[in-house]
Amino acid sequence: MLHTRKPPPNTSPTPERREARTARAPTQLALWQLNLLRVGYLVMVVGLVVVKWPLLFADKPWGLA
Repeated sequence: MLHTRKPPPNTSPTPERREARTARAPTQLALWQLNLLRVGYLVMVVGLVVVKWPLLFADKPWGLA
């Protein structure tokens, strides 16, 4: 006796129509969005420099943690 797997019941409102799930090409960013991302990255870099840069010149040795 062979066991065959039955397809799941179709619960969509239109039984024969399926949505195409294809990958879409990424859309381009507007110039203001790109500049906003750049400003955000600049803020993060400046914050890291302000917090971490003094640790490079501290007199105590660096630890692992």
